[in-house]
Amino acid sequence: MASTYHNDVVSRIHFVRKVLKTKENYEAKFLLFLGSVADKEKTRFFALMNTPARTNLETLEHCPICQEKGSSEYQKCTDFTVSQEPFTIVSCNACGFRYTNPRPNQESIGSYYESEAYVSHTDTREGFVHRIYHAVKSITLAQKLRLIGRLVGKRKKTVLDWGCGTGDFVSLCKQNGWEAVGMEPDEKARKRASEKSSAMFYGKGEEVASQNFVFEVITLWHVLEHVDSLSEHFALLSKLLSDSGTLILALPNSNSHDATHYGPFWAAYDVPRHLYHFRPSDVTKIALSHGFVVNETLPMKFDAFYVSLLSERYKDGPSWKGWVRGMVSNLKAALAKEPTYSSQIYVLKKVR
Repeated sequence: MASTYHNDVVSRIHFVRKVLKTKENYEAKFLLFLGSVADKEKTRFFALMNTPARTNLETLEHCPICQEKGSSEYQKCTDFTVSQEPFTIVSCNACGFRYTNPRPNQESIGSYYESEAYVSHTDTREGFVHRIYHAVKSITLAQKLRLIGRLVGKRKKTVLDWGCGTGDFVSLCKQNGWEAVGMEPDEKARKRASEKSSAMFYGKGEEVASQNFVFEVITLWHVLEHVDSLSEHFALLSKLLSDSGTLILALPNSNSHDATHYGPFWAAYDVPRHLYHFRPSDVTKIALSHGFVVNETLPMKFDAFYVSLLSERYKDGPSWKGWVRGMVSNLKAALAKEPTYSSQIYVLKKVR
């Protein structure tokens, strides 16, 4: 019902906007249309109606990874978190990389993060799924801390958390003897981070670079999929990382079982905030093209449950199905020859 209805609304939205601006009497037809749908669907409809005409989009002519021209539609998705707008994910005809295209330009992308539901920037605990998120966060933070401790060995314990959100990981690192720095573009999230820790937090990568820092570990926990320019970010990260250092990327896997199962409702597509939709092979390619090699790939098993629960909510399904689908996704990934978890951690080292 939800999918069929939403597609119908998207197809009619331009017409209805025009109707409401005319003096012609279409009220009866319009009310008949609204009367046929549930209250929840009306809410989605009016969210779309109140969204400004989209003149804020930019279209990429070249693939962000291989730079070739030409792409095909891969998936149509909805921004379920903020705007309720539809977006298109395309697949590069040359290398198969998936990316949101067209996408909001840099002047407008910030508005798509302005929601209390965006947990990375707000720490919200409202709703069942977000309470689950916070319940497991302390576990995953401890796992991340152990991981960087293992990787740094006896080298200097310096870490930059790029896209640190509200600063929980930076705060934990600081408490455990690390020289920790955070970079977070969102001002409100950065303010929350500063309230949690005495660590230094910066709003731009260039500001971090201007301090002449060199780090043994740089982490991007579900961040690379958000950045405007992949090449520029890799160049800056490489400059900030020591020659013996480790770059850690945590990314959703658009080849995972739950991604295939949920299709346009898969929560980790998270358009338009997620500009890129990586597969493991894409990470290998982009790492090599910027002087890195993937040394290790690790699962993020909790993500399968969190993403599946959100996906069920988007399609108006029961939460128990999300628990089951998360379990199935992890089981299928464990049995696969290649890593196919819902989200994965990629440990990168510089090519020497």
